[in-house]
Amino acid sequence: MDEATTGYELVQDLPLNAERRVTQKRYDDAVGRLYRAMELTAQLLLCCGVRERLCGDGKTKGIIEHLPERLRSAYLEKQKQSRKGEGPLQLALTESYKLLADLDHPVGARWNEREGQLKGVLKHRNNSLFAHGFQPISYSQWTEFNNIVGPFIRETISAETSAGSRSFSAIPQFPSVLDKLEFDE
Repeated sequence: MDEATTGYELVQDLPLNAERRVTQKRYDDAVGRLYRAMELTAQLLLCCGVRERLCGDGKTKGIIEHLPERLRSAYLEKQKQSRKGEGPLQLALTESYKLLADLDHPVGARWNEREGQLKGVLKHRNNSLFAHGFQPISYSQWTEFNNIVGPFIRETISAETSAGSRSFSAIPQFPSVLDKLEFDE
């Protein structure tokens, strides 16, 4: 990764894409993009930051063998169950944040503080047509989801990028308002 990037540019772009979907009244899509930002944040933390801390060089394939003994056997069992013991460990969103908490990572602590709220709004995504259910997401559900998940993502990105040597500045959204665009026909 070069010095001009933080590693979180994709995460930053997803909420901006979600906002654009809201202007199109595509709330299922907007919630899905914000959910993906949350999921990607955990993946980046586990694959990059935690692996570097646990493995030293960050190049070791997988992190299970580097987990503290108190966690290793449980996560080896999860790996066996999820992929018949083959391939990397795959964790659901909540499991990823629980692992971060188990590793005493500050984002895991933030997850634990807000777990009830976060799980409360995740039900909108999980019950939606976009995911596992049959309920379209309404504007009010989008707003509730965004008001809980949005700050969690922004605070996490800000804390993670300011903790390292890389600086963080919000990427601009172009155009900032879609309904004011004019197209030549």
